[in-house]
Amino acid sequence: MNWVHCNTCGIRPKQIKIYITTCGHLICDNCTKKVVEKKCLVCRKEYRAEEVCGKMRPFLMNMFREPQDLAAKLGKELGNTIAFQTKQKKLIHQAKRAKVCAELEELKKVYTEKVGSYQTLKKEYIETNSNLKTLSTNMKEMVEKLTVSRKENSALKADLKNEMLLVKRRCQTEPPAAKNSKNLPNSTFSGAAEFVEEQHHVLSAFEGIELSKSIDEAPSRVTSTPIPNNQANRKEFMRRMFSSGVDPSPILTK
Repeated sequence: MNWVHCNTCGIRPKQIKIYITTCGHLICDNCTKKVVEKKCLVCRKEYRAEEVCGKMRPFLMNMFREPQDLAAKLGKELGNTIAFQTKQKKLIHQAKRAKVCAELEELKKVYTEKVGSYQTLKKEYIETNSNLKTLSTNMKEMVEKLTVSRKENSALKADLKNEMLLVKRRCQTEPPAAKNSKNLPNSTFSGAAEFVEEQHHVLSAFEGIELSKSIDEAPSRVTSTPIPNNQANRKEFMRRMFSSGVDPSPILTK
């Protein structure tokens, strides 16, 4: 370092101590004694001085190193710094990538579960839709059968009503009873009473139609000819009674 000298008197450091000031000048020990009010003899600025030796602070020590040595050292340090930072960046990228891969695997798992659930729901939907169509078809068939049954029921009620009206009309148009008819036992008309009562219950179940007169009045409407008690004679009597050409109902068969 042949360039180190006192910026005031030019003396070399081998001959005397040299100091470096905060303003960047070199001053020897003799010149420092000439300093007035701690002002630099070169720039006239206030300063603090530190002896140029091996105990200087590192950044001051670098001021007196050869540029080639300093560049080599700095280059090595720079390389170490770059390698360290590059390694850290690589590690953080690996950590981020591992985290992203884990999240991706979790999303794939959830997606697989959702797809399975969707397929199950789709299958259940198809089965439910098929069952609904079947039920709809069955309901239509039942409605058609119900409509037919109602029509048949209406026809049966109409037939039964006509038959009851016919029986009622014939009973009302019978001739007056014979003199001895009042003395006839009530058992003679038991079969007719049972028939009228049965027809009354059947008609009442369909339309709530009540007979104009109760069954107890049946014995008062008798023909001039008493009804025999035996079954054969009763059938013959009924044949003669309904001899107008209309087939009578199957009554008094017991």
